[in-house]
Amino acid sequence: TERGPSFMRFQLGKTVRCIVSARNLSGGEEMYFGSDDGYVYQLDKGTSFDGGEVEAFLLKKSDPKFYRDPVVKSGYCRCQEPVDYVREVLQRFVEYKKYIN
Repeated sequence: TERGPSFMRFQLGKTVRCIVSARNLSGGEEMYFGSDDGYVYQLDKGTSFDGGEVEAFLLKKSDPKFYRDPVVKSGYCRCQEPVDYVREVLQRFVEYKKYIN
């Protein structure tokens, strides 16, 4: 018999606004999520401080050419909003640093 999807609850300690799962070039699964604190996290890896590769990956999740690829597990994600939010928070941080030092 075929079973539907199964779910497991777990606590990340952060508010999750967007989550993405895909296969890397080695065939392993990588998962990322954006949070209210302005960071993008890679599950089991920690914080991505520069966000460069994570941003590019997230933005591709709204392009059918990428999210319909058979290696992509979770499909479509509208991630422009979290990407913009992270940019704004990081820019605000840079501005605040000018007043601290």
